Amino acid sequence: MAPAAIRFRKNRSGAAAVEFALVLPVLCVALFGIADGWSYVTSSMAMRAGVKTAANLLLAGGGDDTAVQAAALASWEKKPSDAAITVTRTYKCGTTVVTSSTTCAGSKVPSIYD
Repeated sequence: MAPAAIRFRKNRSGAAAVEFALVLPVLCVALFGIADGWSYVTSSMAMRAGVKTAANLLLAGGGDDTAVQAAALASWEKKPSDAAITVTRTYKCGTTVVTSSTTCAGSKVPSIYD
């Protein structure tokens, strides 16, 4: 092997730059993945806060679905432009789903689940 080739092979002056160039894309992907995941988590938490407000309003006796939807949307911070809340009421006699006008056994009114 020629002496110049041996000197070139032993020269380590650019090794750190090459290693950095190989590792940098992996670090960037990890960083952007963490940032994207954090954005998703904070959006989800903000949406859940709005839904929790609506649930608390219903538990407190709020019977107007439109007011419940408005309260949920008002407390949903940084909501997307197409944000929507749907309130659906389900009436049950025990485990059987019934209509709101049905009377359960023993003249009881059905349970309401929002």
